Amino acid sequence: MGRFPGAWIGTANLPANIARSWARWGRSPHYVCDRRGRPLRPHNDDVAFPIRWMSFLDDPIAPLGAVEALRCYYPKAAVERRHLAPADLGVESIGHFGFFRKSMPRSAWDDIAGWFEGRLPGARHCGGASVAAE
Repeated sequence: MGRFPGAWIGTANLPANIARSWARWGRSPHYVCDRRGRPLRPHNDDVAFPIRWMSFLDDPIAPLGAVEALRCYYPKAAVERRHLAPADLGVESIGHFGFFRKSMPRSAWDDIAGWFEGRLPGARHCGGASVAAE
């Protein structure tokens, strides 16, 4: 029972069981793990598609070092790394969840859509979203 006050990390309140899972993952050297601390990534070695790995200078939850530590979990993936400051996107702050807020400039979303278009066969940009070509 209970809730984690999500305002502390810039999100909605979280059910206690979700907050406990996130805390367990954050304390584990395997990051995502089961209740006994065993890694939950049986297929990560199979990931061989491009990944645009983004992190943000003002993210208190996933600092640069923590994000970099996850890279070895995807040894076959072509990783494009971006560590951005709020000024890079023309905003005052991003934090952990800010990139996904409506207040993020359209240019940031257009950049992501363009990145996907370049990697997904048949995708095209349509009114601010990437869609599969017919």
